[in-house]
Amino acid sequence: MQYISIAGVLEFDSDIATCLSTNSAKRSYKSISGEFDSKGDGLVLVSSSILKDSLNIEINNNSHSPLFKRRCYFSEDVVKEWWEGL
Repeated sequence: MQYISIAGVLEFDSDIATCLSTNSAKRSYKSISGEFDSKGDGLVLVSSSILKDSLNIEINNNSHSPLFKRRCYFSEDVVKEWWEGL
């Protein structure tokens, strides 16, 4: 069986990230990895999203939830992007 891991990457210094995403990400990332500055979707670290031996797809400018940014995992353009990566 082949597994697929899809991870979002939200850049917090960009103009598309919300204050909520930046503040909650720092707390979430710190509790998961011990570091504030890690790569993730605003809630979950990329490193926590990747299953061993899976096909890895990273979606840039993607957030965990529309509360963090309107473009998230179930946005039509994001689904199309990761689906085409299969």
